Amino acid sequence: GQLTQIINSQQMPDLGFLLLDRKDLNFKLINLEPNYFELSKSYRLKKCYLCNDYTQNERPALCLLCGTVMCSFTCSGSKQATMGNLNAHAQKMHGGSSVYLNLINGDSYLVSTPFSCPGPLLYMDKIGRGVEMKADWNLFLLDEVAFFNLREAFIERKIPQKVFYSRLKAESAWLDDTCLLYTSDAADDLLCVDLGGRRIIKKKK
Repeated sequence: GQLTQIINSQQMPDLGFLLLDRKDLNFKLINLEPNYFELSKSYRLKKCYLCNDYTQNERPALCLLCGTVMCSFTCSGSKQATMGNLNAHAQKMHGGSSVYLNLINGDSYLVSTPFSCPGPLLYMDKIGRGVEMKADWNLFLLDEVAFFNLREAFIERKIPQKVFYSRLKAESAWLDDTCLLYTSDAADDLLCVDLGGRRIIKKKK
């Protein structure tokens, strides 16, 4: 394949490693159609590869790395009950990180197993609105800049970093109105403990 050709062309048998440049491997996301109407013709009628049915939750997702369509959440064909389809697919096929397109409204999802976060809106009209089912889909165009930036983030392996900072920002906003008290028995009170094992005490207003 492409990697074998690179190895043979460099002809450096004495080196115990191989240096690969970005130009050597064609890192890219799949090609997306210029407007949502064309995209829908290509993917909206594809069945989920897991349950072999049209997406049961009506939120079909397209993997932008391999072009696979699947139900966004678990479905009858899901193999892992402990995680959703997007995380399971990213873990099995793409080393734990992937990018998905919501085929209903043009949103994107960033996944770094076992977490995910919203990505940029890839299809929008001239005033920045996402896809609307009753509108003319030809009016919703691919945001080339957002798609390029998403591709660069994947190439630079920044998807896990983006997911982490998105979760950190969300948790910081939620904790802004709380006070944390560290306790040794915090884990016994599951309803009042955050993921770090800390008891959460609401501020009195």
